[in-house]
Amino acid sequence: MENTDAPSFVMDTATSSDTLNRLLSAVSIVAVAVFELPTQQLILTTADHDANGTVVSDLSDIRDVDTHAEVLRTAHLNLTAADLQLLDRSIKSREPQTDASWRAIDLSLSNGSTDRLALQLNPNEDFDLTRAYLQRVWPILRQDCLAECKLRHQKTLAPISGEWDMLNRIDVAMIILDAKCRMYRVNLSARDLLDAGKVLTRGKGGIFAADKSENDAFRVAVEHCAESPAGEDRVVLLSSGEDGYQVPVTLTRYVYEGTATKYVLAMLPTPPSSARVESLVRQMGLTSSEARVAALMQLGLSNKEAAEISGLKVQTFNTYAKRVLSKLNVSGRTEMAQLLTWQASGGRVV
Repeated sequence: MENTDAPSFVMDTATSSDTLNRLLSAVSIVAVAVFELPTQQLILTTADHDANGTVVSDLSDIRDVDTHAEVLRTAHLNLTAADLQLLDRSIKSREPQTDASWRAIDLSLSNGSTDRLALQLNPNEDFDLTRAYLQRVWPILRQDCLAECKLRHQKTLAPISGEWDMLNRIDVAMIILDAKCRMYRVNLSARDLLDAGKVLTRGKGGIFAADKSENDAFRVAVEHCAESPAGEDRVVLLSSGEDGYQVPVTLTRYVYEGTATKYVLAMLPTPPSSARVESLVRQMGLTSSEARVAALMQLGLSNKEAAEISGLKVQTFNTYAKRVLSKLNVSGRTEMAQLLTWQASGGRVV
């Protein structure tokens, strides 16, 4: 049965692959392959394509995937005008083939994945024969392409890997992301945090805020941080699920040996309890009443909501809130949340 669902070959994240070129150059002018990995798609092309993206966002996607997978069936894919436009972007460095045409198929694999392949073929090419050939060679081709990507990323991440043993020993979640929130490296604390899924989650397309209403702000902040000068940190407050705490995610441009890289380092301390926050701010000079107000502000509640919980009038609570910010010498709730959360977890404010 023919599949009429047209795929989307997003060339912005495609990367040239020597392996794909070597194995498909005999049957196609240009090829674009979309490999389905557990949490995202890997797009490779045989063309000399200069993409802003990278090969794959997380080594574990290659490490954990079942690389040995047989092709159960293939199906023809109809390409829309939008698909053709995307594919044509992959061959801008080559001489145009006016008589060539794009053909596409999907390949259903024994591991549950479905890969897709688009080929630019000469008009006299027997597409049915090409499709049969691909069904036979795809298991080996897939393994070789994933191995190529893994090796490339081991080289890309070499500067980061040297210091990661130390970062695995601290009780602060640290995640290295690119501008599109695709994960490159996490320490052990961050892996536990992602597994819990209360503040950040990992899904198809990278890292997301667990609270969907906060996700756009988080991803925009990461994108801006990736282009910001080193040292210009950003802080995003994210909810921690049913616990109700506001966790400050500190974003900073990742610097290696004095040079700003294309990565962003996201740091998250462990969310403190209200009792811990109250104890901490009392040590910092706040009264018992001000400490209770600070703990409620730390939860991310509005002044009206916090006033109802504390049994105070809104105007009275507002007065206490101003005193809290003044005594802590912070400009607002975001800075206060960052200060108190890091202090409570034993980290440092960055």
